[in-house]
Parts: sequence; structure tokens; C-alpha cells
Amino acid sequence: MSAFADYYDEFSDTPEALEETGKEGAEWTSLNDMVPGARVFATVDPSDLHQGQLGDCWLISAMASLAEYPEVVKGLIREEGDHYVVNLFSFVENAFVPVEINDKVPAQSGNPLFVQPTAENEIWPCLVEKAFAKIGGGYKNLNGGWPHFAFGMMKGTTELFLHMKQAGETEYMSLVQTFTEDNLKNGVETAMGDPLDTDGMFEELLSCNGSQFLMAAGSNPGTDTETSGMGVVQGHAYTILDVADCPGGTDFRLIQVRNPWGRGEWTGPWSDGSPEWDQYPDVTDALNPEAKEDGAFWMPWDDFESQYSAIYIAKGAAGKRNIPAGAPPPACACVLQ
Repeated sequence: MSAFADYYDEFSDTPEALEETGKEGAEWTSLNDMVPGARVFATVDPSDLHQGQLGDCWLISAMASLAEYPEVVKGLIREEGDHYVVNLFSFVENAFVPVEINDKVPAQSGNPLFVQPTAENEIWPCLVEKAFAKIGGGYKNLNGGWPHFAFGMMKGTTELFLHMKQAGETEYMSLVQTFTEDNLKNGVETAMGDPLDTDGMFEELLSCNGSQFLMAAGSNPGTDTETSGMGVVQGHAYTILDVADCPGGTDFRLIQVRNPWGRGEWTGPWSDGSPEWDQYPDVTDALNPEAKEDGAFWMPWDDFESQYSAIYIAKGAAGKRNIPAGAPPPACACVLQ
């Protein structure tokens, strides 16, 4: 067995860790034993994240957003002798605290039950999810939540915002939220901010994208066993990866979103392989889209508004974006100068 699994972290193997999850009989198994060639990090990026059998899409989408900034992610975790230390911001302590864990996670038939290791055998998503469960009082408290809560705990920012728009309304209600507990089920204080119309909301997203703030979106109410007619999972948290205003000199407003499942994508205009990419080659050159089943896709702002009813933002620059060699700069860079 892995040496990391021998460390006693007062969370693994306890009934309290899995109570009310429906996985109480799961075996706690070492990640280093389950994952061939396991390593904490390789090439960190949003495609690393794949949700497992836990309703924590809010956390997985937030982790995918942070994965655009690999150095920030790598700063979250360190190996310390026979265990790992995950540094998370505690709303209770108003400071970063070390969450010490071993590498054992709930498993079945030799596979992790919850968030999955990456295609490159990285285990950082599993370690971060476990640390959230430990500081929050069990995996049950990860079932359902808000991405900006996770943004705050991973980045240490307390400037956290929720923008909501009900069906048929033309303005977003803006909420400033303050968390006072490390368990998302308790301790949130809400104050009203100024409402934003549709143009104002897009400009806010554009500005936040250029400022390297972390963002996510919640799809329209429903269950995650349902999808809209255009492929958007209902009642589900998505990562906002990019925002583009007038790409390629056109008048389009586009937004790039990612499903934390790593599959299941928008099928409407500007989706992967849609004819718009051939019709407007200047947009294609500006955005450099990849047509593959990875959960990430572009869509028009108007359609985004019809498919998503909540937007989550953590203000406070995340760091330096990871831009692959040969790729263009973030889509909004030119319009923010």
C-alpha cells in the first residue's frame, strides 16, 4: 500500500465522512494504488476535471475554472512526508489553513467514486475534493452548492457575487454574498447590489474575464438527468472559460462554457463543428476552437441567457492564464485596452 495511505488523517475510513451520501459502504482505497503512475500534477488544465458520483458540480466547475491558472492550482497542494497538505481559505478563520489528508478516497471495484483522476493520471482533483469534504464536515455537504463558495476557499477572496435572472425578466438581480462557515450548508449573508440589464451583465463578464476573475454559471432549474432541447444539462453548474466581444471584427458576442462532466455539450449556433465556424473564418482564427467531446463549447450570449439563470463571480485576479503555444490571447484582450 502507498505510504501516503498509512498517514492517519482522522477523516478517512470514518462513518461521518460518507454518511447521507448513499455510498456508506464504499471502501477507502489509496489513489496511488488505484491509479497507475499516479502523480499530483502534470499539465493542469480545465479538461482535467470529471465529476463522479457526487452532486458537487459546483465544486468541479470551480476547480475547472481555477485550472486555467496552473500555478495557482499547484500552490494549493504539497506533499509533506507521508501525507498531503491542501491549503484552503477558511471563512471561519479568515485565513488559509492547512488541511492534512492521506491519499485514500471512497472507491468501488478499484476506482474512485467521486471526482476522477485525470487522463494523465493526476490525482490533484481527488485531493482537493477530499480536502473540501474534510473541512466542510463530510462529503454529504458537497452535495449541492455554489461555485463562488469554492472560488473563495481556493483563492482566498471574499468578494463573491451571484447574479440571477428569472425566466421572462430583463434584468439580473445582483447579490453580494459573505460566507461565515466552511460548510456551504450554513453561514451565508446576502446583500443586494445594483441590478444589471443584459448588456450590463455581458460587459461585467467581459471585464471580469479580462481581469482574470473566476466565473461559473448555473443552468435553468431542473435535475441533472434532464437536458434542454439544445443539450444543456438542467440544474447544473458550468465553468465560464472565456468571453468574446466582436471576435474577428464581427458583431458577435460569444461565451465559452464547460460542462464539468467533460462531455455533454451545447448543440446550437457556434457549438463544436457548427456551420458558423466555416461561415465566419475570422472568428475561427480569433478564437481557435477545438471541436472535440470535452464538455467545452462556445455559444452566443443571447442563447446563454436563455439557457442559464445564474452567474457566479469571484473578484480577485486568479493569476497567469495557461495559453497553449500557438493559441491566441484571451478573446477579450483587444477590447479591454
